[in-house]
Amino acid sequence: MAEIASEMKGVLLGKARRGGRRRKDEDHETRRKLIETAATLLDEWSLSEITSAMVLAASGVSKGSLYHHFQDFDDLMGEAAIKRFSALADRDIMMTQAAIATATDVSSLVSALAAITAQSQADTRRPRRMERARMIAYPSSTLGWLSGWRVSRCA
Repeated sequence: MAEIASEMKGVLLGKARRGGRRRKDEDHETRRKLIETAATLLDEWSLSEITSAMVLAASGVSKGSLYHHFQDFDDLMGEAAIKRFSALADRDIMMTQAAIATATDVSSLVSALAAITAQSQADTRRPRRMERARMIAYPSSTLGWLSGWRVSRCA
């Protein structure tokens, strides 16, 4: 799944990786902290509502570090959105695998899969589905569409 998520990230961000090489700082602790913080904020806020000031305040990371590790704020938010989407997909996959492994008959499997489907389509996930669709629909803009959604940020 990690390989698929990595490929998806490249496609969604419109950035082909050369020879499978990773960016030098991709595993840097500060970079990971910024992505984790932004992904956590996505649990409460939409992409268009989160500002760089919110991420910096919650992470305790400096503005200079943000722009050292990311091309711009939208680059960070794209990475965070992909991380969050991948985590939700991984959770659904694990739940499906568990349902298959523990099903005692067809009826119990169908019931378990229906419950997983209901959870994955819950109203709490509805606002984020459109954001994912926009990410897929506009990959070549390196998430530049976020800029149009955002209110002016002063950070």
